[in-house]
Amino acid sequence: MPKKLLIAEDEDVAFFQEIFEEEGYQVIHAPDGQAALEAIHQHKPDVMILDLRMPKVDGVEILKEMKEKNLSPNTKIIIWTGFDNYGEPQRTIDENYSEQVASYMKKPISLDKLIENVKRLMS
Repeated sequence: MPKKLLIAEDEDVAFFQEIFEEEGYQVIHAPDGQAALEAIHQHKPDVMILDLRMPKVDGVEILKEMKEKNLSPNTKIIIWTGFDNYGEPQRTIDENYSEQVASYMKKPISLDKLIENVKRLMS
């Protein structure tokens, strides 16, 4: 059974989806925060790439709900964001959700580094 990767991102992720499917992962795309929560509940992904700024429910709220409802506690999370300064959200995440958040990446993303992070977390 292939490992599951959830990409919670409101922008087009077809390129990333294709790359990770070629790596052998089952890729689920959630285009907004509400869809991400539904996908987490339904698929229990091994790794999630999570954008902090999304429609309906933002990334920090997703982390909060995951923790409060114990949704998919074994999911490892890569935060990616376009924020120039994500100091306050990062402090909130580090103080409250550090057990699941494995790394932070700033957009634009280095594809090699992203693939390396996902592979490391999937193993």
